[in-house]
Amino acid sequence: MKKLLRLLVIILLAIPSFSFAAISGSAIWNIQNTATAGNVNGGFFVTGASGVDYSVQDAAQFALTSVACAGAGNTVTHVSAATTMVGNGAKVVSGTNMTASWFEVTSVNAGVDITFSTNAAGTSICTGVSANGVVNIGGSLSLESTLDDDAFEAGAAGNMYCIKKFSGGDGEYDLGETVAITLAGTTASPIRLVGYQTTCGDRPLLANMPKVDGGAAATTLGANYSFSYIDIKSTGTSVLIGGTNAMVNNCKVTNTSTTDNLHALNGVAVTENCELVSYRGNSFVFAGGGLYRFFNNNSHHSNIGITDSGSGTKMIIGNIFANHVTQALVQSSASQILTEIRDNTLYGAENQLGDAIDLISGAALFTMNGNICYGFVLCIDGKDATNSLFENYNAFYANGTNMQNVNSGGSSVTAINPAFASVTQITGTGASSLTNVLTSSGADFSSVVDNVDFVYLKSGSGTGFAARNFLITAHDDTADTLTLSSNITSSGAGSAIVWQVTLGNNFLPTGAL
Repeated sequence: MKKLLRLLVIILLAIPSFSFAAISGSAIWNIQNTATAGNVNGGFFVTGASGVDYSVQDAAQFALTSVACAGAGNTVTHVSAATTMVGNGAKVVSGTNMTASWFEVTSVNAGVDITFSTNAAGTSICTGVSANGVVNIGGSLSLESTLDDDAFEAGAAGNMYCIKKFSGGDGEYDLGETVAITLAGTTASPIRLVGYQTTCGDRPLLANMPKVDGGAAATTLGANYSFSYIDIKSTGTSVLIGGTNAMVNNCKVTNTSTTDNLHALNGVAVTENCELVSYRGNSFVFAGGGLYRFFNNNSHHSNIGITDSGSGTKMIIGNIFANHVTQALVQSSASQILTEIRDNTLYGAENQLGDAIDLISGAALFTMNGNICYGFVLCIDGKDATNSLFENYNAFYANGTNMQNVNSGGSSVTAINPAFASVTQITGTGASSLTNVLTSSGADFSSVVDNVDFVYLKSGSGTGFAARNFLITAHDDTADTLTLSSNITSSGAGSAIVWQVTLGNNFLPTGAL
C-alpha cells in the first residue's frame, strides 16, 4: 500500500502545471499621441526583461498576421518569433479563438513559437485551436480613443503608465470616454499614472506636463493609484475621483464648468503639491471616513476651496487658499475625528472677500495653528459655543472680523502685516454687452498674465447678478478690455460691473511674523 501511495505521489509531481502568470508588476506602459491610433499596439515593456524595449516607439515592432495555436493555452506559432520580443506587451487585435486583449511575451523559441502571460483577467491568449491571428508586439498606446478605460484595466499592481506631453495639434489628449478604473494596486505596489516631457520620470514643470481634457466626464482612479505630473481638466461633476488610498501629486486639476457646485478633486486620500481650481464649485471635497492628507497645494479662484462633509481625520498643512468667492474651507459635518489646519496661507482679497473657515454647529476637534489669515470679511466662524475649535499661534491681518465662537489660546497676532512678496490688486468699474468681453475705460491691464490671472466680478447692475471669478484668456491694455473664459451673461451682464484682479500671486510672507 505504501509503495502504491509513493507511486501516486511521483506521478502527480510529474504532471506539468498549466497555470500561467499574468502581466508582470514591473511593466511600464507608454502613452503618446503620435502612436498608432486605436490602442492596437503592445503598449508596455517589463523592466529587467531580456528582450529589447519597443514600447516607446509609435508603431508595433512586430505586426504579426496568420498567428496560430494548436489548442487552448498561451503559446502561439509563428516564423517571425524573435528573442528580442521577450518582456514586450502584445495586443491581440483579432483571430479565431483568440482573446482580444493585452499580454506579455514571457519566452520565445526563435522562428518557432511565442509564449505569453495571461491577461489581467487571467484568460489565456488562445481559447482553442486558433488561426488567422493578428497580434502587434511593441509600440506605445494612443489614449485618444474609445479604448481609454480598457487600456488602464489591462495592467497589474505595480505597473506604471507614462503619459508623454502632447505633440502638435491642440496640445491636449481628449479622452474618448469616461475613465472609471476598477483594476486595483496594492499598498505595497500601487499603480502609477505619470506625466512626462521627454523621458518617463523627468518630472516636468507645469508648462511641460501633458494636458488631458476629460470633456464632460470624470476620471475615477482605482484603489491604491497615484496620479502625478498631469494637467487635467473637465466640466464633469468632478474632474478626478479618488479610489481607496488614491494619491494625486504635482498636478493641475481644473473644473472649467460654469455650473455651480462642481468639483476639481473628490475623495482623494493624499493630495500634495497640486494646483486646484473649480470655476463655480469646490477645489476639493472630502467625503467618507479614513485619513485625508492635503499638503502644500494651491487652491485658488474657486467658489469654495475645500468642502469637508466626511467623518475621517483631516490634515490640511502648508497650503495656499486664495481668492475664493465664498469660503476657503467649509466644514459641513459634525462627525469629525480630528481636523488639523496648520501652516496654511489663507488669502481673501485686499478689500476683504468671503470667509476663511466656516464650521457647522457642533463641529468637533478642530485645531488651527501657525496659519496666516488675511483679507477676509470673517476669518473663522465657529458658529456657536458647542464647537470644539482651538486656535493659537496664528497671524490675523486685514480681516473684517478675525474670529467668533472659537477657543483661542491667546498667542495669535493681529497687528503684523505678513507683507507678501508679490501680491497687488487692481480694481475698477466696467461694462459688458452679454459677451465674454469686459470693457473698463482707463483701466491698466498691462500687468495681467493671460490664462493665469482671474477677474472677480464683485457686483453689477444686471438682473440676477452673481459674484463670480472668470479666467482672463486675453487682455488689451490699449482697448481697456479683458477677454474672459465664458460669457458674463449668467452673471447678469450690463453696466456698472465692479471688478478686481489679484496680481503677482506670490504669497511668501516677508514680514516679521
